[in-house]
Amino acid sequence: MKSIWAHISEQVASTANLNVDHKDIALTGNLVRLNDMLQYLGFNNQQAADSLAIRIRHKLLQIQSLDIPSDLVAPRQELLAELEALDSVQQTIISYAKQCNRYLIMDEPPKALGKQLWTGAKVHIEEGELAYRDNGSRMWITLPAPYASFVSTVFLGIWKAAESAANHMTKYEYIGRPAERVGELIESGALILDKTLYETLFGEAYCVIDDWKVRLMQSSR
Repeated sequence: MKSIWAHISEQVASTANLNVDHKDIALTGNLVRLNDMLQYLGFNNQQAADSLAIRIRHKLLQIQSLDIPSDLVAPRQELLAELEALDSVQQTIISYAKQCNRYLIMDEPPKALGKQLWTGAKVHIEEGELAYRDNGSRMWITLPAPYASFVSTVFLGIWKAAESAANHMTKYEYIGRPAERVGELIESGALILDKTLYETLFGEAYCVIDDWKVRLMQSSR
C-alpha cells in the first residue's frame, strides 16, 4: 500500500510542477497538522493526505516568492497573506476540535460560546427528536438535549474562526456544508450522537477552507 507521504508527494508535484521530496513534506508544522487532522477531525489517511498536500503547496509558494520578478511581488504577497489567514482559520478550527475532544473524553459539557441555539447562514439548530429538514433555501437540524446546545456552540465557534475571512456569500458555503454533512448522517440512520457528530462539523468546516485555498491558488496562475 502506498504510504501517506508518497501520496502527498504526488499530489503536490502534480499541482506545483516541482520535484517534491521528504524535506518539502517535513516543512515546519506539517507533521503536527497531519496528526491533528487524523486525531481530531475524523479524517482518514486519504483525506489527510489530500488536505496536507494543499497546505504544502501553499508553503512552497512562499519559497518560490523569493525568486519571482519584482512586478509580481505585490500580488504574490497579497495571495500569501490571504492563504496565511485561511491557514490560521484552520488552526483555530483544530483548537476548537481539541477542546471538544477533551470534553468528550472527560464527559464534561463544553464551555458555552453563546446562550441561544444557532441560527445563521440559513442553518437552524432546534431541540427535539433527531431530524433534518432542507427546503432548498434553509436547513434545520433537530437534536435532543444537550446536543442541540453543544452543536450550537460548535457552529458559533467555527463561525468565529472564519468570520474575518468569510463574506456575505461564502458564509453560506462555510456554514451550510457542515450542516449538510450532519444531515446526510441523520438521514442515513447512522449513530451520530458521539464523537462522529463533532468531527463531522469541524472536519467539513476545515475542508471548506481547503477549497478556498485551492481557489485562491488557481486564480493566481
